[in-house]
Amino acid sequence: MNTRTITLDGPSDAVLVELSRKESVEPDELASRLLRRALRVARPRPVYDIEAIRTNCEEFAAEDAALADSDSQHRADLLAQEDAA
Repeated sequence: MNTRTITLDGPSDAVLVELSRKESVEPDELASRLLRRALRVARPRPVYDIEAIRTNCEEFAAEDAALADSDSQHRADLLAQEDAA
């Protein structure tokens, strides 16, 4: 684990101390949690080629639709057949 030193302005530090008091955790721990959460939010999201995904999944569309409309017994039978194959 790495250690970083950050400088907070007075109002931000006061809010951090108050929040840490409410949550019964040390201000450093709360600051670490808040920073981890902010980093997850700021991280770039992957971009997917939806058309390529659709093209690759087309051959299974009919099977997927049939499974979606089937009951649990039918799905259990299909799994049993796959296990036996």
